Amino acid sequence: MAASTPLRSASGTGVPLRELFVYPIERYIPPVAKVNDLAETVVAADLREYVVTTPIERGLMAFLEAYAESRTAATDRIGVWISGFFGAGKSHFAKMLGYLLENRSVGGQTARELFATRLAGSSHRMEIEGLLHRAGLLDSHVITFQIKAEQDLTAKDDSISAIMYRSYLASRDLSKNIAVASLELSLIERGLYDAFRAEVERQTGRPWAEEREDFLFIRPTVAEALQTVAPAAYRSREEALAALDLMQRSQGLSVSDLAARLADYVDELARTGNPEHPPRLVFIIDEMGQFIGDNGQKLLELQSIAEEFATRGRGKLWLIITSQAKLDELIAGVKARAADFSKIGQRFDIRLALTSEDVEKVLEGRILQKRPERSAEIEGFYQAHAGALAALAVLPGASRSLPAMSAERFAANTPFLPYHLPLIQAIFGAVKSATATGFGINPEARSMIGMAMGVLSERANGFTGGELGRTVALDMVYDRIAADILSQDRQEIENVERRLPGWQALDSRVLKALYLLQQVSWIAVTTDTLAHTLVRDVQSDNLVALKASVEASLDRLAAARYVVPKEDGAWEFLTGAKKSFEEEVAGVNVRQADVRRAARGRLTEVLRPIGKLNYRDGLRAFDVIVRGDGEELQGGQDLVLEVYSPIYRQLEDRFSPQDLEQIESFSHPETVYWAADPDADLANQLTRLIKLNDVLGRWQAKPTKTDEEREIIREKGTEVSTLQTKIETSLRTALYNGVVIWNGRAEELDGRATTLNPIFNRVMSQAAPTVYPKFDLAAVKPVEDDIKAALTIGTHALVAVGGGLNLFGADGHLNQHSAAVAEVRAEIAGRSRRGGDLDGKSLEEHFTGIPYGWHPTVVRLILAALFRAGMISAKADNVHYTDHAAPAGQALFTQVRPFRRAAFFYEEAEAITPAELRRAQDELKLIFEAPRREETANVLAEQIVAEMNEWNGRAERVVLQLRPIGYPIPAALTNSTDLVQRVTRHSNPGKVVKAFLVALDEVRGWQAETATLHEFIRKKRPALFRQATYLLAEIGRSEGLPGTAPLAAEDARPWRTTLSGLVANGRAAHAWDDFAAAFVPLGERYRQVYASRHAERDRLLAETQARLLENAIPATALTRYQCRGLKWAEGETKCAACDLSLRELDLQITALPGEERRLRDQHRIVYRDETGADPKPPRIKYLKVAQVLTQKQGRSRIASEAEIDPALDTLRGAIQQALSDADAVELE
Repeated sequence: MAASTPLRSASGTGVPLRELFVYPIERYIPPVAKVNDLAETVVAADLREYVVTTPIERGLMAFLEAYAESRTAATDRIGVWISGFFGAGKSHFAKMLGYLLENRSVGGQTARELFATRLAGSSHRMEIEGLLHRAGLLDSHVITFQIKAEQDLTAKDDSISAIMYRSYLASRDLSKNIAVASLELSLIERGLYDAFRAEVERQTGRPWAEEREDFLFIRPTVAEALQTVAPAAYRSREEALAALDLMQRSQGLSVSDLAARLADYVDELARTGNPEHPPRLVFIIDEMGQFIGDNGQKLLELQSIAEEFATRGRGKLWLIITSQAKLDELIAGVKARAADFSKIGQRFDIRLALTSEDVEKVLEGRILQKRPERSAEIEGFYQAHAGALAALAVLPGASRSLPAMSAERFAANTPFLPYHLPLIQAIFGAVKSATATGFGINPEARSMIGMAMGVLSERANGFTGGELGRTVALDMVYDRIAADILSQDRQEIENVERRLPGWQALDSRVLKALYLLQQVSWIAVTTDTLAHTLVRDVQSDNLVALKASVEASLDRLAAARYVVPKEDGAWEFLTGAKKSFEEEVAGVNVRQADVRRAARGRLTEVLRPIGKLNYRDGLRAFDVIVRGDGEELQGGQDLVLEVYSPIYRQLEDRFSPQDLEQIESFSHPETVYWAADPDADLANQLTRLIKLNDVLGRWQAKPTKTDEEREIIREKGTEVSTLQTKIETSLRTALYNGVVIWNGRAEELDGRATTLNPIFNRVMSQAAPTVYPKFDLAAVKPVEDDIKAALTIGTHALVAVGGGLNLFGADGHLNQHSAAVAEVRAEIAGRSRRGGDLDGKSLEEHFTGIPYGWHPTVVRLILAALFRAGMISAKADNVHYTDHAAPAGQALFTQVRPFRRAAFFYEEAEAITPAELRRAQDELKLIFEAPRREETANVLAEQIVAEMNEWNGRAERVVLQLRPIGYPIPAALTNSTDLVQRVTRHSNPGKVVKAFLVALDEVRGWQAETATLHEFIRKKRPALFRQATYLLAEIGRSEGLPGTAPLAAEDARPWRTTLSGLVANGRAAHAWDDFAAAFVPLGERYRQVYASRHAERDRLLAETQARLLENAIPATALTRYQCRGLKWAEGETKCAACDLSLRELDLQITALPGEERRLRDQHRIVYRDETGADPKPPRIKYLKVAQVLTQKQGRSRIASEAEIDPALDTLRGAIQQALSDADAVELE
């Protein structure tokens, strides 16, 4: 529809609107399904009018299949989670599940029969009916309640378990007081419940069901009734009262208790019921998500209940939950770790999320459904007004896709437009309630059924008496919910009639629609938006005229500060503190300097992504100096980008693009000028931003703030962010359409770019060759690892280092014809002669700046190549490095900071003659058996370094292995590292060769000594050397002892002398044959002497023990002299069994006679008789303590103090019995 087309059509039908509907539009439908409202009329209406959508069919089949399967197979899939915003129909669906499971009769038909009529035309009808039949084979007991309604508000923290248990008790007509119900259950179990109720009624004259509600008051009566019906259990009134007290104190209920009691109840039903129809207990709990909120403990409890139902019930206990939030959303929102809830999702794996589409279908089915016989009239009206309806059905300012108009949608939705239903749902979800409960407006008002019913039945809206073409306007929706919005907002709108000069009725309507629309973040509320949403009649309202009237209304409202214009033609309704805020904004004074400063701030953000020039496809990244409106915004090196914003061009009188092109650009070839295209609105936007920030800062600084003020601060903060983004977008657009000037040339940009970087890289790349004319000498993309490679890899591989720089030739020598190498070498040589700065930082700045512009890594790489070739040396921390193989020297090139601190010196080449080269090669062959290679200083130096480093490592390992055994280390090996350093430390190959020739004699001796000792170790001779040192030491300590004369015999002296000399002077490895010829016989002689003395000790010990035993004298004190037999341990000089040296054996042999005398004297003193005569041979009985305790007590271990006395008594008895047959008892 064109903007000027009126909505009135000449072909109006005059069809009364109310005659088109199947149901009377004035009828009342409960807007909110209440799960516990089970009145027959309500149930009948629910079943007859229920709208079965495709998602509901899927959810129903998923549940019925799992539920029916539990008849024949245990399952832990016992949970159903139904989610959807308020009014989505989740409670209605939950009620429907309860109806279908119980299959109650309503008006002569069963619930399943009534429900089957709602499946007409469904492709899943047969499948659903089959599942319902299977579910009917179960005896379903359904307990339905809204959990908030059942909560005990007097309890500090009423648990889910307690609420469920109370509902279960109520379903059995038992008391909701758990303690009283416990009494009732106990009486039922014993068959006394009926008698008990009769007795209470006899005494009180009222039924028990009424009396139990005041249990404390009738407690004495209950006690008497218990005594009467159960005299054996309660012999007195006092006993009954005591039992009641105990019952009330012990009524704790855990989740496990709940599941156990419910499972027992189901088992009881199974025992008394039909085995073909096993019982199931199903809990349908409404609005569980609302009850849990963000309470992690409650969600954990629900998880525990589901777990217990699954494990204890195994399909006998079921949970059907409704919640506004999906399960994963609820978990994410609680104040606990999501990991705590890993199991709840497994139990509630049947989930149904109802959407706005489901709500719309329900609304169409229960309220908006049209009579089939009137469809032709509706179709005719649509065709006559198709263009006008299509235009009206578009909501200007909406950033989301909304349903489009079609003949089918018009017939289904009228008098609503297709976008009305999703839009109103979004408004209901966002608008704040008068009670600030967090649930928006009241349940009936925010129900889509309640809204549609209220709007259509309100006579003032004209639908009950109007014609087809009458349309719902958004102010009608406002009137429906007005009583439930924030009072200050409502009063502001209501008072506009009295306070607005020149008020017209449209002004109130505009405010109402604007108020609702601005609640939705994805709508920019423009004049067009308001005009479209205020149309009331397709035939009588002219959209163009209405838009003009809305514009005039907004002007009146803006003048009185009811509304304020925003960006892009949008409007905002102001109330209370928000109006005060805008009045302060209007009063802020903004100066030109403030606008300039704000423009630079936004320009800085716009230019932040640029500043690094990606030159020649990544060969080099240059840091460009970026200036904005005359101030430096980003630092850089040599290239300069000067940017001018539209504000600078507008406010700076001296600015002239012509001067930039014809004068400035020639004077500064390193600078590119970028002037943005003018933007007339930018100054206004910046002014608004400055004012907003000024007032926002003051409001944020307030020490105390109301909730409304906090909300305004948040909203205005968002507006500031949005405005900043818009300003930055305007600046980018102005730059995309600006002009770029360099070196006398001006380029007008075409505005087709979408980012600044491509333009920046292109124009700055044009200036780079002029600033860096020597860039191409080293125009390569360096690899950081090449620096390490230049210092470490073999000569043959150096040609590959450095890519296009040509640093090394195929022979591995430095390519001194490389232009980059020549530049660096000449610069260092020149600085050395002039006394210039030679530190890495100075050299880097020189070659990365004008006229080179080289990459810093390239500079370090070229210097590393010169260092490898010996042409430069390096110095850092007073250490001078000439060896390219030294790690510390390498670090001066591979690491940026050490490189910048180090100094580099030019080294003259070392002259070396061909004869020296040949001699060095010959000696390498003779000493190290190195293969012959070309006679060049570089090659020979590498061979020398490699061979000496390898043999140095071998020498170090030799020393490490010989030092622990006491082998004397030759000086050649202790000074090994020093020798190698003296030869190989030079970076100049010629110096390495000369140092090798100077130290030739030392090198020969060092290599020969290392080779001999290495072979000594390889043949595992150090172990024998260690044995020899032990043997000599033992012989020395045994000199002069009885029986050791063979070790000092004439034939043994040469062995000992030879062996001692070789051990002491470190020549054992060199004269090994002499060493072995002395060690073997001397060792054998020592073993013979040792074995003889060992046998002598054993003989004397045996004789001593025999004499003592013959006189009944205990010989246990001689145990330490005993040996299990001579056994030689490998490499040892003493018996492995008794571990005694020769000297220690001699001491034992000498000590044995004295030990015998001591034992005899000790025995004689103890057993001398009373007359003083010679002692009589005593009778001794031996008792083993452990054996006695084991025989008498069954064990010998004592583990506590309490076991000590019994053990001593047992031992005392055994000793007394033994003394009756002996003179003494010896304990072992």
